[in-house]
Amino acid sequence: MKQKLLMIVIWISILCLTVSLIPNVHALPVSLKPLEGLDEMELIETHDRVYIAAFDDILFNDDVMSRMGPNIYKIDSLYETFVVSDADTGNIIYSYVGRTSILLDSTHYNKDGILKLSSQEDTTLLEDLGNFHMYFVKGREFSRVQSTITLKVDVEYPLDILELNELFGAWDNQNGNITDSIVIINDNYTPNKHKPGLYKVTIEATDLSNNKTTYTYNVWVQDTKPPVVQPLEDIRISYAGKIDVGTLIDIVEATDNYTENLEISIDDENYTGNEHIVGQYYVDIMVDDYNGNAVTVRQHIYVIDDVAPIITGEVHISLILKINLI
Repeated sequence: MKQKLLMIVIWISILCLTVSLIPNVHALPVSLKPLEGLDEMELIETHDRVYIAAFDDILFNDDVMSRMGPNIYKIDSLYETFVVSDADTGNIIYSYVGRTSILLDSTHYNKDGILKLSSQEDTTLLEDLGNFHMYFVKGREFSRVQSTITLKVDVEYPLDILELNELFGAWDNQNGNITDSIVIINDNYTPNKHKPGLYKVTIEATDLSNNKTTYTYNVWVQDTKPPVVQPLEDIRISYAGKIDVGTLIDIVEATDNYTENLEISIDDENYTGNEHIVGQYYVDIMVDDYNGNAVTVRQHIYVIDDVAPIITGEVHISLILKINLI
């Protein structure tokens, strides 16, 4: 008995705004398998569609169908919308939205002009087609997942684990789109999604022969907002006195969306050494939330001359003595 070659591939959607991934490798998750007849069909990709083509052309009509002869094809894709449209008007003749295989049967086309399309849900007979196109709509782009993928979410607005898993699809070499078989077998993200950090999620896909593939990806919960610091009032001090720069961090008022105990430190300053020289100086104070977000505020210090002048001069005292002689 021949053993089936296991070939379940996990794919990921790369069309997402709140989630980013590393890396990004383009691929085409569509298959076109002849079950009967000659293998005359192929796939042609554009930026928003994947067309079924024959003889290097996406246009089908009676002449093309006659040259192809009777065929039955099994069509599978991770793209979930399949369309047959009028090539002259663009009107949609047939549309299927789903994840199951589609059987394209042209065995009665040359005789009766009927193209039969069957899915798990229904069967449709298309007649009098004229010039027509057949294609999948690329509602989102897919890439084969690499050995390491990290999805990034915001700690303030974390996505649900099911929303993250909707980014993934599963493709089998025999069963086609088996995305619906994906289940979560380990989730370290959900209990920690409101806490910054890197967490692992493992998913598993199973084909109809009970072959399984697991894939583990990372979810990076990020705090992207820096602390908010209240503006600092300028300090004016006499050149006759001085300030201990280290004490300035005690007057900083700062809050953060996640971290309570912020790190406050002196980042740069030019006041020390100039305490007794009239002029304008600064102290840059950094506030860090320990999650990669820091903000720097500047404390201005004005050394002023507020000492009144002292008037000095020589003091002359003359004594006049009167002596009475008798």
